Amino acid sequence: MHTVLRSYNNADVLNLIRCLSSTGFVSSFSVVINSREDRIGTDRLLKAVDSPIPIVLVPLDEYGWSRALNAGIRALPPIRHYDELVMMVSNGVSITPGEVSLMKQAALKQDASCGYALFEGRDELTYRMPRNTFIVWRRSLFEEVGLFDESLDNDTGMEDYDMVLRACQHTNSLPYIGPKNVRIQLCSDIDLTAKLGWEARGVQLVEKRYPSDLVMKMRDHIRRENEKRSPSGGS
Repeated sequence: MHTVLRSYNNADVLNLIRCLSSTGFVSSFSVVINSREDRIGTDRLLKAVDSPIPIVLVPLDEYGWSRALNAGIRALPPIRHYDELVMMVSNGVSITPGEVSLMKQAALKQDASCGYALFEGRDELTYRMPRNTFIVWRRSLFEEVGLFDESLDNDTGMEDYDMVLRACQHTNSLPYIGPKNVRIQLCSDIDLTAKLGWEARGVQLVEKRYPSDLVMKMRDHIRRENEKRSPSGGS
């Protein structure tokens, strides 16, 4: 399984790489950095990481969250099989091997677009949906329906929710729940109320792009998934 990480002046990505390297599930890292505004020498720090797993540095001048993910996907080795997976994780997420295993199992369900997680202490609308904060996508999905919509970087984001709706519309695939209560540390310098309001507006804007019956189907499916008990081995 490949992993795409984003680092915006955040050295926590180094600990995340070390943690993921120890799980035994990751075959390569693609780390996208904001090269124009990088002030901590992320490229130098990454080169010094003692990891047995290849790390590809992807410097990006025009940074955006979707743009960074797409650049990371494009930097991956050529796809080799239909069931190949790609994991995306934010730096504030603490991950156990059991949680990665559950994500992988969810993403490999027959009609899955991705496996997603829920987070400890986060009950807000946008944290009850599949998020690129911690998710495992079927890599073949990007071959079929395209990459994340970069225009959302200039609006209210929620490119992950847009992707699950687009995948359902074009391939009838669905997101499935993996682990619940994954630990996450949100940045202390963000205005959480503003962030959540901004994301909720993003959900509304994304849903307006799709037929109402498709949106209803996805909302109902996610609700049912979120109500499931975590399988053995999850948090």
